[in-house]
Amino acid sequence: MSGWKAFSKPDLSHAYLQLERQESSREPLTINTHQGLYQYTRMPFGVSAAPVIFQRTIESLLADIPQAVAFLDDVLVTGKTEAEHVANLNKVLSRLQSAGLSLKREKCVSFAPDVVYLGHRINAAGRCTSTT
Repeated sequence: MSGWKAFSKPDLSHAYLQLERQESSREPLTINTHQGLYQYTRMPFGVSAAPVIFQRTIESLLADIPQAVAFLDDVLVTGKTEAEHVANLNKVLSRLQSAGLSLKREKCVSFAPDVVYLGHRINAAGRCTSTT
C-alpha cells in the first residue's frame, strides 16, 4: 500500500449478529429460556466457529475487489488513483449492501490520508506500528 494517497475504512456494525443462519443450522443454536425454547436466526456471539464463518463470508464477498481487504468487521479500501479508489469503495459498499450488512457510520473513515488498521498506521509512506 506504500505510495497510495488515500484510504477508506468502512466498519461493519454488530459483526456476527448480521449473519443470518440457514434454517438447517438453527437447531444446534437453540437455547432454553423462561418463555420456552428460542432459536437464533442470526449468528450469536459465543459460538466458537463464528469468527471463521464471518471471516470466510466477508472474504468471499470482497474476493475480486482489488485493494480491498477485510479482517472480521474491519475493511480497508484504497486505490492507485482517486478514480480507482472510488470505484473500489463503491464495489465494496454495494457488495455489503446486497449481502444485507450494515455499517457503523461513526466508525467509518473515507478518503483519509492515513488510517489505523489492525494496530498499524497506514499512509502513503507505508505502515508502522500505531501508538494510539
